[in-house]
Amino acid sequence: ITDGSSMEGGLEAEALGQTIGALAYAYKEIPSPIYLAKAKLYADWLLQFQDPTVGNAVLYEYNNATQTFDDKTGTTISGWVLWGMSVLYDITNNATYKTFLDKLMDCLVNDNWLWNSTQQTWDDWYDKVTGWTYATSNAWAMKTGAAIAGLSAYYRYVEQNATVKSVIQTFYDNHFPDAYNAYRMGTDTEQTMYNAWGMYEAWQAFNNVTYRDEFIDMVPNFYHAYNQINSNGSINNYPYLCDTSSWDYLDGWGGQVGLPLLMISYETSPTTLKQKAFEKYVFDWINLAKGEWAVEFRVNNPAITDKSWSTGSLFIHLGLLKYFKQFVTDPYVFLTDAEITATSYSADVLTFTVSASSETTSTTQAYVGSKGKPLWVSINGTQQVEGTTWTYNETLNEVTIWLNHTTPTLDVKLSWAAHSLIVDVFQNDIPINANISLFDANMTEIETIPNATSHEWLLPEATYYTQASITYNEHPYSSNLFKVNLNNSTRLAINFQFSNLTIHVTDIHNQPLENALILLKRETEIRGIFSNKSGTVTIEAYYGNWTIRIRWMNVMVGESTIAINDAKTELTIKSNVGNLTINVTDPYGQPIKTNVTLTNTTYRLSISKTLNGTTTTTTFTQIPLINYTLTIENEYGTQTYTIDTTQTKQINIKTTILTTKQEEKTIYILIGTIIGALITATTAYMLNKKRRKTKPLSTTHQAPPP
Repeated sequence: ITDGSSMEGGLEAEALGQTIGALAYAYKEIPSPIYLAKAKLYADWLLQFQDPTVGNAVLYEYNNATQTFDDKTGTTISGWVLWGMSVLYDITNNATYKTFLDKLMDCLVNDNWLWNSTQQTWDDWYDKVTGWTYATSNAWAMKTGAAIAGLSAYYRYVEQNATVKSVIQTFYDNHFPDAYNAYRMGTDTEQTMYNAWGMYEAWQAFNNVTYRDEFIDMVPNFYHAYNQINSNGSINNYPYLCDTSSWDYLDGWGGQVGLPLLMISYETSPTTLKQKAFEKYVFDWINLAKGEWAVEFRVNNPAITDKSWSTGSLFIHLGLLKYFKQFVTDPYVFLTDAEITATSYSADVLTFTVSASSETTSTTQAYVGSKGKPLWVSINGTQQVEGTTWTYNETLNEVTIWLNHTTPTLDVKLSWAAHSLIVDVFQNDIPINANISLFDANMTEIETIPNATSHEWLLPEATYYTQASITYNEHPYSSNLFKVNLNNSTRLAINFQFSNLTIHVTDIHNQPLENALILLKRETEIRGIFSNKSGTVTIEAYYGNWTIRIRWMNVMVGESTIAINDAKTELTIKSNVGNLTINVTDPYGQPIKTNVTLTNTTYRLSISKTLNGTTTTTTFTQIPLINYTLTIENEYGTQTYTIDTTQTKQINIKTTILTTKQEEKTIYILIGTIIGALITATTAYMLNKKRRKTKPLSTTHQAPPP
């Protein structure tokens, strides 16, 4: 903190006092802990400037190079320190600050030190080495303004001390015309604004109407004068002094320190001219900024053309806080310990860029006013969780953002933009009640709305997923997850589409199968239904891939897969079902009473037919075409055969009486013939051998092509 000229790299007490006071007043506008922490940091340093050998005044400056304090003190320095520390004490109630302030106040009202009762004013300087006290003028506005500002702030914020009030009253009683006439439009802006700060604090401390009225007019009139015509006929449009020669300069610091006062004047007595004067200075002359943080001090003075008063930015900041509260209703960034390189507000979204060194952290605060808590906060496009990287203070209407600068530049968005997401649910284009679910980008469920045909959410900009589920015909159905990148209002229709699916079931001869069990499967859904007399069934099937199986007599006889994506779908399944004809005769080719049975132990299937002796043929109709054991029982005995009905559709069996030799030869021929026809006589040979001596027989068969 330096004056930017003689003490670069050092600390100046006056600048420290001004810095602390500006931070403390900023804290009163918006109680940010950053303001308070910075003010306390500077205050801890400033306590070391107090020197009991000079009446507990504060020394002028600390030289960082030599690590020594200066030998002199002065009214301007002590006055600003008393001002800043008094405002800070009002916030902290710190006992150490109180002791410091009491001693410093006494130095400014004590006739043995800086107060000069003979002249009814303050001395300018005191040198602790030479003991030399001197003054340049009785009412020099810089010292008197600073002294009155400090003492009035002490009276206002620390203690209503009668001596303080008396000293200020004495000065104004004897020198008010000087302060008013000579220094209201004085030789430079700095003196005038110091005087204005003293008058403002005295008005607040003592509720003096005269001080108030003079202050209200003094500051805005001075800023208005910047826009007047110069003596040479030119128009400055910037704070250019009215005197001549080598001290022709733009007094950046003087203009900056008065900006909060200009807004205080507006708050007390609003006029458009005051508003425009503030805007002219801050926004039209912002190109005078020098470096990253400071505003140009006095650019036309060759001796200090590149010097800045480092506290100037804080007074601009304090003035802007007041200005924004009066004229800006949109949210805005007001404080950071990094650098704001860009900011904008549009469509309920505050966007700003924070720059800092990589691998550092930064804290930034935004005032949100009546907008309240943002719906969402994002950093570089990623939505943040409240309480981790940002918080909202409802009392202060502030949002605080903590950034971890993995990269130097981070883009931050605070949004109050609520986009509408409407989800409508239909079944075949007709509204249907459903459970409608909303998920965040990580697939975490946000909310499920039960039993609704439609629902609307008001949501921040982000990525979401939505899904609907219904129960129809006692079966649950869930839609796909639909991804929604919500950056504007969106309406989404989820349509559960069902097809009228007609299934025709036939045997291999294209004859319908009545009461065939039709099993339908899609994902986890399984349904079963029996065919009608026409071998047909019609159902509503949800769009998707289905597997359809046919069961007949408890045997799986057909299967098909189908992708259903039309309103009407037909499917014919030709099942592995057909007929088997058995022809049995006696040795003379005549009908014989015979029991004919087909069995399959795997499927627990047994089908019997009886030939009553009047006919030789019986047909098993629409049987599953699988392997069977065929059993023939008549007066000549019992024979069994294994047959594959997928290959054999008719079997002819003839009973023959044979001799012993013929019997053995016939049996062997029989076996070979049956194998060739895919029929194996598994028991016939054994049976014939048992009956060889009593009733020999032989069998022949004929199997036409399938």
